[in-house]
Amino acid sequence: MFDRGYLNQEKDPDDRRRVLLVLTPKGVEVEAIIAQSVRQRFNKWLDIFGISEGKEFLKTLRRLDALIVQPELNSKKD
Repeated sequence: MFDRGYLNQEKDPDDRRRVLLVLTPKGVEVEAIIAQSVRQRFNKWLDIFGISEGKEFLKTLRRLDALIVQPELNSKKD
């Protein structure tokens, strides 16, 4: 992402030990395109399955994140 010009590294002004990842203007542009694509795809799912099933799907994704993804990510920090 650095090589493609999407991200820059900046020193954290509040903590010199940290390095922040910051989107470049090109990165902001690409992020907007990706976000729009995700919204369009989700809206297609809603058209097919309806609002009720869409809400259930999001609830399931959040549960998956809370119960599996986040604990796994947190265990790698230790």
